Amino acid sequence: MALAGVLFQAVTRNPLAEPRILGVSAGASFGVVLAIAVFGVSTLAGYVWFGIAGALFAGMLAFAVANRTREGASPVTLTLVGAALDAGLGAIVYALLSIDARTFEEYRFWVVGGLTGRDVGSAWPVRCCRSCWPGCCWPRSPPGAWTRSPSATTWHAGWATGSPWSGWPPAAGECC
Repeated sequence: MALAGVLFQAVTRNPLAEPRILGVSAGASFGVVLAIAVFGVSTLAGYVWFGIAGALFAGMLAFAVANRTREGASPVTLTLVGAALDAGLGAIVYALLSIDARTFEEYRFWVVGGLTGRDVGSAWPVRCCRSCWPGCCWPRSPPGAWTRSPSATTWHAGWATGSPWSGWPPAAGECC
């Protein structure tokens, strides 16, 4: 990921360049929504290929439009074109999602993620991550981290009785 970010910033000559600013993220979303709404794609592989195609389309469109200006594809021009492309494709995506409930449900499931309706082969990376890296479990509060205040109206961190983070993170088997 870091290498991709460095390449993105080097090619655009912009230290702040990232996929959202240049419209590439909106292009990927547009590709997935188009695949679901128009072509009826409902597989993860289909989402990935249409997402890649949409991202490539948006990136090439941003560079093509930026090159047509007087300054050429300067960092500022690329950023402005990318922001406009992000807004335009985002509007199309949300319009398509608001029209068709099935498309919205499929897209929501893809964006949020989940293992419902997936086979065991899809679940093993998640299980492996949760078993081997306890950091995956950190959103759960450690034991004793939150205690009821005497007024019983607010919650506060329980630092008075020692650190609630002792023994945290849990061992690999405890979080799953």
